[in-house]
Amino acid sequence: MKVSKTILTLIVALAAGSAAAASAGTTAGTGINNVATASFDDPSTGTAAPAVNSNTVTTTVLPVIGFDIVYTDGSADGNTASTPATSADKTNILPGGTVNTPYSVVNNSNIDNYVVNLTADTTGSSTALPNVAPTAGAGGVQYFLADAAGNPTGPAITQVTLSNGGTIKIVQVLTVPSAATKAQQYSASPHGVAPAGGTGSGAYLAYDENTNGNNGDLEFSRATIYSPVLTPPLGPSTPVPTSPIVIPPTNPGTDPNNPNNPVSPPTTPTDPTDPSGTGYPDSAHPTTSIAVIGNDQNAYPLANQTSVTFSNNVHNGGALSDTVKLFPTDATGNPIGTNNGDGSFTVPAIGGNPGYKVTFTKLDNTALATATGSDGKVYPVLTVAAGGDSGYHVKIDYANPQTLPDPVAIAVTVGVSSGNKASTDPVNADTKSKDTIYPPGMFFGDDVSGVPTPAQVGPGNAAQTVDPSKSAAGAPVTAAGVNTDATAVFPMVITNPGEYNDSFTLTKTTIIMISTRGSTVSVPVRYVYADGSAVTQDTAGNYITKVVAANGSLKVYAVVDVPVNIAATTGTTGSNPEPSFTQTATGNYSGVQVIDNNDRIKVQYTGAISVAKTQSVRGSAFSAAAATARPGDALAYQIVATNNYNASVFNFKLKDNNATGGNAFTYTDFVSVNVILNGFTGQTPALASSNVYYSVDGGNTFTTTVPTPATVGTNGLQVAIDTDNSGTITAADQVPAGASITLTINTTVK
Repeated sequence: MKVSKTILTLIVALAAGSAAAASAGTTAGTGINNVATASFDDPSTGTAAPAVNSNTVTTTVLPVIGFDIVYTDGSADGNTASTPATSADKTNILPGGTVNTPYSVVNNSNIDNYVVNLTADTTGSSTALPNVAPTAGAGGVQYFLADAAGNPTGPAITQVTLSNGGTIKIVQVLTVPSAATKAQQYSASPHGVAPAGGTGSGAYLAYDENTNGNNGDLEFSRATIYSPVLTPPLGPSTPVPTSPIVIPPTNPGTDPNNPNNPVSPPTTPTDPTDPSGTGYPDSAHPTTSIAVIGNDQNAYPLANQTSVTFSNNVHNGGALSDTVKLFPTDATGNPIGTNNGDGSFTVPAIGGNPGYKVTFTKLDNTALATATGSDGKVYPVLTVAAGGDSGYHVKIDYANPQTLPDPVAIAVTVGVSSGNKASTDPVNADTKSKDTIYPPGMFFGDDVSGVPTPAQVGPGNAAQTVDPSKSAAGAPVTAAGVNTDATAVFPMVITNPGEYNDSFTLTKTTIIMISTRGSTVSVPVRYVYADGSAVTQDTAGNYITKVVAANGSLKVYAVVDVPVNIAATTGTTGSNPEPSFTQTATGNYSGVQVIDNNDRIKVQYTGAISVAKTQSVRGSAFSAAAATARPGDALAYQIVATNNYNASVFNFKLKDNNATGGNAFTYTDFVSVNVILNGFTGQTPALASSNVYYSVDGGNTFTTTVPTPATVGTNGLQVAIDTDNSGTITAADQVPAGASITLTINTTVK
């Protein structure tokens, strides 16, 4: 069949999606008039005759309907909501955002002033979208005339009027609902309908682009909602993690590799064998190690520290810059605690996690910007460029662990919520990281069923009793409560309720005791384990324990070997009260220190008073052997009384008379007396006096007058020493430990 050139041109234009008009031809209603004219020579005259016109024949051009809406950029149309043209398929659209798509309305009819009504077709949109102007954040679609740059201009339109062969450029503005969520998709296409009408040549039918033309001839654009891509990268951005950084010891139950330098925190001398990991020191507390393990950070603060500052980071793997909200969270991803509105949150104790306060700041510790979330609360925010990283500080304040009976780890999960979400979306974490504080702890004292009890003065809350006259205890030297040797044993226990391992230093110490001469004696305290093996010492003499596991304990024994010359004690008061000593335990890493200063030792009374008597006849050597003498011979008696106790004895009197079964004063005549004192000087404190007093009346009276033959009778005589300078003999007068009185009585045999 024969096809007109005009129709062929129209078909080609439609197939190419061209924005160029392809008119159907002469404007409808145009009248085509045709008149024939005959020219001839008049036969009668042979000259030109007047021309003869035929009747006029008129043809009126009928209307041809048709139009097309095409992508202005020439992309092929005739697609669906799920398969829009590539140029019209827009991603990374934010909730409430818009997608502008330029179109051209092409008049393919021959009708002038051809009206095309415009509506939006959202059929097949993955997520429902109103096909009307947006209201109250619900989203929608509108049409505008395009300016020279292809941008919408003027008020919204609902129709265009085309001249024959004309084209009008429009812009479809698809507005995404403000509550759209990530990855949702919204599609729309302009749908044109030319209503029926008429021209001078007659009426014409309505024309629907989608049904009258190529069936399904629509041109969709699609908006895909942005999906934030936030992750905490491996480790903080500032400061750059260093390796190694010293962390607490990792080998419970073993001795430190170097007792002169056990594992200790940053800023202290290190040892090549110290355990280490990738991390960095707390910017506010350089002695606090923060180890980085994947997206988790673990801090090991020292004693009495009540805050840790972590350097966190967030990575934006998305295509859009993102202003993220920061907050503490839990498994739900929702904010927890009280939002204080100043970049900080107060989180109460929850389960086994103690309460804490977390504050988010810039890396220079200045305040972050804030923004209000959908819950009406103010959050600290951080802007992260597309594909970039931004760091921030997380300061966690917490109660002093050393005031708690059992410190526990403080695990803070940090939530990061994208700002590129619907304003009505709940604040919820798009990514998380965990900052955990492992606090130290230590208790030390007398072992009461495994519980350190520093208030106790010894086993059973009683002073340990020793007998300095006996030998020191043999191995394993761990039997407490034995009172029959010279060793005092105090079972002690170190508990580590903290959350990291540590070894401990038991400071070299002594106990000050009083010798039998009254001088002070510094007696060392040593430490052994339950098997009797000695606790390792450093070169300074301090004792360095094995590593005690977190929440573990270690029993040690404080051992004191009391020398033989130590004076007996007088209870908790008196002239020589039971001595106590100070024990100090210090965490080598944590620095936690506990002092037990009241363990006491009771020194038993040991020894006796010895009295030895010898005689000399006619000036012979003194001897205890039996002797013979004649009347008139010189007979001398020597009595040596010695205090062999480890303490002074009081109210001491040395007597020589007939009352104890003797008769020397019956058969001899008293000549003279001599007294020699030994050990009454050099005491600490010194005796006030050491004056010899005599009694010749059976002890009723004592004077310093030396007896004479006239005053000594059968009552014999007594000797006592005034040591308190009272001028008389009283019960307060003493014979020091180790002192002796030598009494020599010269007589003549009757």
